[in-house]
Amino acid sequence: MKMLMGMLAAVMLAGTAVAQHQTFHIEPRESLVQFVFDGSNPHVEGTFRVEDTDILFDKDGPKMGGSLIVRAGTERSGDRARDKAIHAQVLAADQFQDIVFEPKSFTGKVDVSDGKSVIQVTGTVTVRGVAHAVTMPVEITSNGNRATVRAHLVVPYVEWGLKALSGLNIQAGPQVTIDMTLVGYLTPEN
Repeated sequence: MKMLMGMLAAVMLAGTAVAQHQTFHIEPRESLVQFVFDGSNPHVEGTFRVEDTDILFDKDGPKMGGSLIVRAGTERSGDRARDKAIHAQVLAADQFQDIVFEPKSFTGKVDVSDGKSVIQVTGTVTVRGVAHAVTMPVEITSNGNRATVRAHLVVPYVEWGLKALSGLNIQAGPQVTIDMTLVGYLTPEN
């Protein structure tokens, strides 16, 4: 009898552990990555399109997986000549089509019930084929299985080896501020 109870408890605990794993499926049509070149004159800001991707996590942490993929060639700043320069000169979008964020871990607690969580996410951003370690604050607001994730990241793109945005009467600082608003839904992983 004790052995049966022990096996039953192990099965129940295993089921609880499995239920902790979650997938955040990002809806591209509802999500947006915005950027601002810091210190730019004139002011340069724009958006990127997000691909259909998933982020995997255990709500009790700390491991994460999956990726957020942004197509480099989808950058839009409202000025075609400037966009062409950003695609060619800064991003090399013809050669490196994707900018990829891969989360590895987080600190804090994720509340996947209705509510708000603030965590710190560590991972890598790969741009122009080179991965760079990053840590960023992330705010998660959930309502049922729907969630909105907001993240903020300052990228020292010149320090990372990307060419500074210049020409076309533009002067830009060595950093770009990225703000992500990702909308999607949460599903338990079985």
